[in-house]
Order: sequence, then C-alpha cells, then structure tokens
Amino acid sequence: MDQVKNKLAESIVILAVIQGDKISLVSGLTKGIPEAIHAGDLMQFVASQLDGKGGGRRDMAQGGGTKIIALPEVMSSVFVWVKEKLIN
Repeated sequence: MDQVKNKLAESIVILAVIQGDKISLVSGLTKGIPEAIHAGDLMQFVASQLDGKGGGRRDMAQGGGTKIIALPEVMSSVFVWVKEKLIN
C-alpha cells in the first residue's frame, strides 16, 4: 500500500485480493485527502458488504470478507461512499 500511495497524488486507494474463498482488503489515503474521509470507516463500509469485518486508522486500514461474488459491485459502491462523505 505504501508503494502505491507514494506514486499517487491526493488519492483514496482500496486493494482487494482473493485467496481461495476469502477476500483480503487494504485501504489507504494519501496526504491532502479531506478529514471527512477515513480509511477505517471506508474499510468497515466495504467489508460489511462482503460478509466480513475491517477497520483501522485514518490513513490506512485492513479487512476481509467471504462474499466474493459481490466484490465488483462493492468496489463500485466506494465512489458513491466517497462522494457522500465529501458532500456532507
């Protein structure tokens, strides 16, 4: 995650890896992202939709889940979540 963040300017990053029947997730924020966005909150939002758990710090979080079939739709929902956080 740190290597990805170091290559990006003002970004919200979420990565997912499927291993067997489980999904491993990590999220991170680069510097300059508004305080309304919290990587731990984002991870809880994503992992809960994948029948999993997650959390962490403002700048980096980890989680996982098992509902692999839902992963594409859940990843797309991140855009809506971020937009709502920035508007409110």
